[in-house]
Amino acid sequence: MKGRVAGVLALVAIASLALVASVQSQAKKDPKTGLYRIEGSVTAIDKDKALITVKEASSLNVSWAVTYDKDTAFTLRNDPAKVDAVVVGHQVVVLGKIPDPEKAKTHLTAVRVEVRTK
Repeated sequence: MKGRVAGVLALVAIASLALVASVQSQAKKDPKTGLYRIEGSVTAIDKDKALITVKEASSLNVSWAVTYDKDTAFTLRNDPAKVDAVVVGHQVVVLGKIPDPEKAKTHLTAVRVEVRTK
């Protein structure tokens, strides 16, 4: 009986680790530029706070809070654009910096936002 309980607990622990791994952010850092890259769909835009929420394409539950400023470059299919090109539901690629990777694992300060869909 104790062996079965231990086996079930071990199975639950392994399943929990797998679930946590799938929920963690998947931003990849480019070694040349030092910028992180995320791809996903826009779920919200708050122009007053200069904030775009992006649901990461490679994860089930991860959304990124992407802040932008006057220096952020916006492009629409590689052509220069403005923040107005970012629309809820559009696919985007964001290149940017994570201010503190240890504390804010899903917050990115955008250097460039590439809108992929019209």
